[in-house]
Amino acid sequence: MHDCLKSQHIAVQLVLVDQYTGIRKRKKISRLSASWKDGTRIDVRFEPGGDYSDQPEFKDYWGAYRVVVWSP
Repeated sequence: MHDCLKSQHIAVQLVLVDQYTGIRKRKKISRLSASWKDGTRIDVRFEPGGDYSDQPEFKDYWGAYRVVVWSP
């Protein structure tokens, strides 16, 4: 999604966290937001989920990205 927005010359704001992603030397995106000139906005946030009582080191690894789009 980040690359798609950037290819359309839309300014993207990212919040990255230093957390295991499965790919070396890559930080996890915890939030992405962008705005179009017509006032449309998008907000993507990572929300951790699951029971990790047996593996606390992976507490915030699994979850879902929630996407919200506002249109004028």
